[in-house]
Order: sequence, then C-alpha cells, then structure tokens
Amino acid sequence: MAGPEGQGGRPRARRVTRKMRDLRFDAGAPSLNLLATVGRRGDRPVERLDGTERLAEWLRRMGLPVSAAQVDADLLDRIRALREAMHAVVAAVIDERVPAPDAVAAVNAAAARDAPARRVEVRDGRVQVRWPPDALSGTAAMALLARDLLDRLGDEEWRARLRVCAADDCRMIFVDTSQGRRRQWCSMEYCGNRAKAAKHRARAQED
Repeated sequence: MAGPEGQGGRPRARRVTRKMRDLRFDAGAPSLNLLATVGRRGDRPVERLDGTERLAEWLRRMGLPVSAAQVDADLLDRIRALREAMHAVVAAVIDERVPAPDAVAAVNAAAARDAPARRVEVRDGRVQVRWPPDALSGTAAMALLARDLLDRLGDEEWRARLRVCAADDCRMIFVDTSQGRRRQWCSMEYCGNRAKAAKHRARAQED
C-alpha cells in the first residue's frame, strides 16, 4: 500500500478538491475574507478568485454591490494585488515584524480612494441600511476593504486575536473569537477534523 510520501520521500501534494476551491467567509472580517480567497498558502496556493464570475460572486456574497459591467479582468487583477498587499501587512503584524514598504503603500493608496457611505432607508415601515443605488464602483469596494483592515488593525484587542491556521498546508488568517483564545484551526470542518484524523492514524500505526 502506498504511504503518505511520494517519490524521493517528499510528502504528496494534497489533491485540489472542490471543497478547497470553496470561497470562505468565516475569517472574522471582510478584509480577512478577501485574504481567504487564496487557499493553502502554506502548501501549493489555490486561487479561489479564478475569474471574473468568481469575483462577482464573492463581491455579491460580501454585500458589495459592484455593477456587473465593472467586474472585469482589470478589477480582478487589482483586487488580487490589493489582497496580496493586505496579506503582507497582516502577516507582518502577526509575526511582529515590519511589513514591506510597497505593501504598506498599496494598502494606504486603496484606503484613500473615495467610497460612498451606506445610508438608512425606511421601507414598508422597516429601517434598512443600504448602499446608494449604483454607487459602489470596483475602486470603492477596494477602498472599503482596505479601510476595514486599517480600522481593525487600529484595535489592539482585535490584533491580539489574529491567528494563522495551524495546518501547514492551510495557513489561513482568522480572528480567534473563542473564550480562551486557544483556537488553532481556521475551522473544524476544513482543518480541525482533518488534523484530528491524522493524529488518530498516527497513533494507530504506533500501536
């Protein structure tokens, strides 16, 4: 029976399944959900924003109503570039080191762009919070995501809860909201159960 290693004793690369390509919305903040559009950062990265249709889906599910006409290849490239700059800044904060100047500049430039504010509307006797119609451009969406990150990084309590998934082939950044701040995995569904199963197999082989 084949073992867990490939040729030359190297660990086999995990197969890229549909689940690995799933968009993640459980990182704990809109800005971190953007970082989670790359899977398996600790192994062989999986690009989850692999086209404009995927980007449109992500924006829609994030509640960022960018018009379909603006969700093009250029916006996809710009959002991916902002994502990597934001990741570089957050990773540096977690590691307590200085982030690269170009990453800092990119995040600051995105955050400085104009973006509309949501407004209160009363419809059918109910108070709702909405974006002004057709007001959110791709650039504005990027500004809101960058500002979300900066606003949260300014909160020392929030920064202290930033974690990196303990799975070597995941490394997703998330906010630890557990009471004891001992959460290790991005989620039990994605990595926690897999790690527990791996430990169980290792113990069984030792017996």
